[in-house]
Amino acid sequence: MLLDWYNNGLAEAYILFEKNYSAPKGTKKFSRSISIKKEFEKLQSDRNEFEKFLDKYKEKPLENIKIKKKNGKYDIKGLFPATKKQKKDSKDIWDKIGYGTIDIKNEKCSLCNNTGVKLNTQRFFPFERKIVNYFPSFKEKERLKLCTLHQKIYFYSFGNIFYNKSNDRMSIFYPSTEDFEKIANLSKRIQQIRISNIEKDYFRNIKPEGIITYYPYEFLYPSLFSLYCWSLGKKRGKRDLINILTDIKIELISYLTGGLNIFDTSASISRIDDLFRIFEKFDTNLVGVNKRTRAKGEKSFSIKKVFNWFFNSLTIKGKNYEDKNKLREQWTKCLLQKYKVDFITMNEIVMDNIRTQGNNYKFIGFYDLIIRSILEVINMDELNMFEQVNRMGYSLGKKAEDTLGESMLWDIFRTRTAEDFVETLVRTQVKLRTSLDLRKIEEGKSQWREVKAILLNGMANAFYGYKKEEIKNRKGGKKNAERKK
Repeated sequence: MLLDWYNNGLAEAYILFEKNYSAPKGTKKFSRSISIKKEFEKLQSDRNEFEKFLDKYKEKPLENIKIKKKNGKYDIKGLFPATKKQKKDSKDIWDKIGYGTIDIKNEKCSLCNNTGVKLNTQRFFPFERKIVNYFPSFKEKERLKLCTLHQKIYFYSFGNIFYNKSNDRMSIFYPSTEDFEKIANLSKRIQQIRISNIEKDYFRNIKPEGIITYYPYEFLYPSLFSLYCWSLGKKRGKRDLINILTDIKIELISYLTGGLNIFDTSASISRIDDLFRIFEKFDTNLVGVNKRTRAKGEKSFSIKKVFNWFFNSLTIKGKNYEDKNKLREQWTKCLLQKYKVDFITMNEIVMDNIRTQGNNYKFIGFYDLIIRSILEVINMDELNMFEQVNRMGYSLGKKAEDTLGESMLWDIFRTRTAEDFVETLVRTQVKLRTSLDLRKIEEGKSQWREVKAILLNGMANAFYGYKKEEIKNRKGGKKNAERKK
């Protein structure tokens, strides 16, 4: 983790170097980026000059966390804890937070051969207290020690972290790779979706529009989608972004505030470029939907509105966001970690909402469109199974809507074995006086729980899906029409 922050610190320094770089006269545009990187690496190789550079721009990383100055002094209350060596009245940020100091003159830095180090503490906003570094040993003398230069590089990582506090939980993410240039290229783009009113809330610099999150994965997923939406308005923005995301990871951290700040979530999310290909497929499929919608003389849907509609449908009833969002977090975590659609958790969400809301429940918005878009990228075989079973469930629900109704839904939901599931379907087709092609069900016996979840979701869509006039009202921001009984 500390190495990740070091690389992010280098990336932030590179961003600032690039902003303030003046290419020699006569330099061609295509070679400018090469010149910048070479010049930065040259600066980095000169320890004294690099440290002077870090000193010169030391306040810039703070813009990402918006520490204000009052009467010429830094207002850092609640952001960095006080220490004995801290100079409380200093106007210099290094003095204020204790960076650039030396505890032991004759010891070598853990990252270079320079002598003169600070012991085992580094502060990383937005943690409420100092992080004591126990790596790689619990023995104090064997822990990581940093020289003044590397302390300052770590400080620069403040410019590349993205965070959100919701009630008692803090969630943080940042790019991760050994290539500081890749981090810089991604970070510059993520900065474009940073909220403008950071001053009002120190503990938030990214907030997904129209979505209230609590857990880390459900915060990261719509944040990355917002980044994709931003790229749509830029020339080659989408293609360039996906290229940058190749071979780069996102580090995700979360913890409950007010305690010991022990992370209960610390994960490395890979294949981010594939996630953006899912967004791209969803975008393409929505274009097709909107084309057919406009042909009928109706207004089209915006990509952000459709995504928010779907994602906000994945919450359940609860006394707080910890309860309301827990199943959505579980579903999102499965998608981001395993690149798999968790149909079972999705069905738990649906059935819980039916139980608590009854006929007032509205099924997951744009369910078919978004699930199909995900599976078209990550698992075409599962897409075929989904489409067949989902279609069967929807057809079954339509046939049962005016007869067996909701009771049939719960009968199937309560099955506990593959045999019980199939037998219940056989009894159901007899009651409905219809014939079901159960071959796909039989073929999927090894994953019958997923098959059952898809079937139930298809049925629930038939029972509780939005009617055409309700979608129109939702699009226009009007009150939802009452579901026809």
